[in-house]
Amino acid sequence: MEKHFFRYQILRYIADLRRMEPENIGIIIQNADEVSCRFHTHLGGRRGFDHHNYRLWREFFETEIQGPPVPVFQPDRASVDFLEYLQERCSGNYSLTRPLDLVLDTDNIKVAERYLFDTLVLTPDDEEKSITQPVQRLRSELKQRNILTHRSFKHKELFKTNGFVEMVEYQYIRNHGEDLPVIIQPVQNFLDITRTINAMARAKNLVGNIHRANIRADVSVVVDEFPAPTANDSDTKKWAFDEIQKDKEELRQEANVVDSTAKTVRLAASIEKDLEQIEMTLPQSELAFRQE
Repeated sequence: MEKHFFRYQILRYIADLRRMEPENIGIIIQNADEVSCRFHTHLGGRRGFDHHNYRLWREFFETEIQGPPVPVFQPDRASVDFLEYLQERCSGNYSLTRPLDLVLDTDNIKVAERYLFDTLVLTPDDEEKSITQPVQRLRSELKQRNILTHRSFKHKELFKTNGFVEMVEYQYIRNHGEDLPVIIQPVQNFLDITRTINAMARAKNLVGNIHRANIRADVSVVVDEFPAPTANDSDTKKWAFDEIQKDKEELRQEANVVDSTAKTVRLAASIEKDLEQIEMTLPQSELAFRQE
């Protein structure tokens, strides 16, 4: 498998300059063509932490990295000199490491950035507090992978084919040598039991209608986890749990049921791969037009 080269820096926060105990709070990453960054956004609960000052530092780096280039003052953003320039700009409680090397199997800078952030910045406590429900994780993955802004990916639009019309949450057309509609419908575990039951009913109705219309489509239903009720829970909650489990088993007969965060991440990766394939099959004339 082909290897791809990246450079990166770790942004560190030092609460007490006398003790010099740095905490990793952000990543800046660069490949041969571009530079990107990601910073921790949930740093509450730290004694004496200056959130206003941290916001100013984040805005500074985001402007330097993502704002209009300033060739008179900045080195080329694809050069190691640019990372060293950023390092020299740090002072006080914030510091950047020297540029470090990374080799991965992917050439996607956002995938590499996410790997570094998860590995070097997130703490065990952060991971514990991270998103644990499949529907929320799906939305997070779609946002982080820039899928929601992809021109071929539709959000909350009508699915229309051969006179069949249904509102769906997410959809696109897979182009692996075929035009196959891909539909993703979430079922979120709301605090309101009625809303949860209604979300499941809509998903079942959508899947059933597609099946009855003999429409060839790849349908996934992302279902939140529903904790088993305890002896002290109300009869309504116990009934709702039983209904949802029964509905999930019925859905499995006609759709792909995604009911864990691990399955959700795999689904998002599959969507990302499909959309990359779509980009590769676009006519060259259309690509040239889009680049202009």
